[in-house]
Amino acid sequence: ANVTSTSATYTDSAWSSTDSIIISDSWAFGGDTYGYAAGGYSTTRIDKFAFSSNTTSTDHGDLSEAKNGPSGSSSTDYGFSSGGSPGVRSDVIDKFSFTSTGTATDHGDLITAVWNAAGASSSTDGYSCGGSTSSSNNVNTIEKFAFSSNTTASDHGDITVARQGVVGHSSENYGFVSAGYGGSYSNTIDKFAYSSNTTASDHGDLAYARYQPAGMSSSDNGFTAGGGEPYVDTINKFSFASNTTASDWGNLTISRQSRSGSSSTTDGFVSSGYYPTSSVIDKFSFTSSSGASDHGDLISGRRNPSGHQY
Repeated sequence: ANVTSTSATYTDSAWSSTDSIIISDSWAFGGDTYGYAAGGYSTTRIDKFAFSSNTTSTDHGDLSEAKNGPSGSSSTDYGFSSGGSPGVRSDVIDKFSFTSTGTATDHGDLITAVWNAAGASSSTDGYSCGGSTSSSNNVNTIEKFAFSSNTTASDHGDITVARQGVVGHSSENYGFVSAGYGGSYSNTIDKFAYSSNTTASDHGDLAYARYQPAGMSSSDNGFTAGGGEPYVDTINKFSFASNTTASDWGNLTISRQSRSGSSSTTDGFVSSGYYPTSSVIDKFSFTSSSGASDHGDLISGRRNPSGHQY
C-alpha cells in the first residue's frame, strides 16, 4: 500500500521562484516495488519478489506459526497475516516489516479463530471477512483491527452469506469480498464500508462461481483469478463503482486454487496454488485483458499463503 500526493504550483510575488506545495494526499492499495507470499500449508516462510523483474523470490523471514489459509492485509510499511490453520484454527494476527527481514511479531488477536477468510485493507485498518471455524461451520463476520496498535479485533458487521474460501479487494473507502463456499460454490461479490459497522451489500456477481481464488485490486477495479472447483484459470474483473456482473479479463498460465494475490499500482500478481502444489508467480495487467505471463517462482511450491504488497 502507498500514499500518493497531488501537488500544484503557485507563484508568490514575494518570492523569486515558483514552488510546489502538496494540496492533497490519497491512499492507494497497490504497492510500488515488492509482493509477498506469507505462510501457507506447512510453512512459516515469507517470500518476497520484485514487481519489476522476473526472478525467483527471496526469503524475507517467517511468520510466528505455519498458517494455512490466513487472510492478508497491508499497511504502508507492514504486512498482517491473520488467522489460518496451523493444525487447529488460529486467532493470531502476525505483523512483519516490508523493509527488514525477521520473524513476525504478535499484533493481537481476531475475535474468532478462523481460516480461509478474506483480507482487506484501508489506510488505517485491516479486515478479516468470513472464513470457517471448523470444517462444518462457516461464518459471516467482518472483523477490524488497527494497524497502529496491538489489540483484539472488533466486530465490523457481516458479509451477506457465511462462506469460506473467499478473497478480498480494497478500494479507498470500501472493502469487497468475492467467491467462496457456503454449502455451494459462490459467485457473490459483497461490498462493505470502512467507515460504518453494517451488513455488507450485494455488489453483483463474478462470471463464474469459485472457491479459494486470488484477489487483487487496482484503484478502480477488483480482480478475482483462478480457484476451484473445478480448477479454473480465468481472471474476472469488476468495477468498484457499479453493481454489475464481472467481465472476463483473460487467463492465468495455469489452473489452480489456493492462490495468493498481490497488487502493484499497474499489475496483479498471483502466486502459489494447488492442485498440484505450485510455485509459479503469474503477472497480468490491470489495463489490458491479454492474460497473464510467467513472472518467476516462489522459493518452493505451496498453497494457501496470504498475499501482500509494498
